[in-house]
Amino acid sequence: MAELDEAQAARASFIVTPVIVPDVIGECVRRGLPVFPGAFTPTEVHHAHRLGATMVKLFPAHRLGPGYVRDLKAPLPSVRLLATGGITPETLPDYARAGGEGFGLGSPLLAPERLAAGDWAWLRKRAESFCLAWKATLKPGG
Repeated sequence: MAELDEAQAARASFIVTPVIVPDVIGECVRRGLPVFPGAFTPTEVHHAHRLGATMVKLFPAHRLGPGYVRDLKAPLPSVRLLATGGITPETLPDYARAGGEGFGLGSPLLAPERLAAGDWAWLRKRAESFCLAWKATLKPGG
């Protein structure tokens, strides 16, 4: 648990893992630290949820699309899914309508070539487009 201790010492307010690591999930639950383990198959998603995941990071979500999120939520409605991998401002609403409750953003937001060029105006505009896409999915008063 040394890496978890280091993360908390660095003031991490949540933990994301690429796969299901039962010891890490259990320790995060014990510490009251939100944890988002990676999963893809229905069995993995269910397992992560049963271990106490705050939300299950569905990765790579774009491989099967929003329909897969809907398919997972049908038999597993209490599992909170964090769709990650290939989510764009254009596709985010489809994932939200399908049951995604959160989104992990990597290269569609932090495009390496834009960062390398120091194109901060593009980054601000791109971040704003994600925020607007998310806000458009919220129910009134939500």
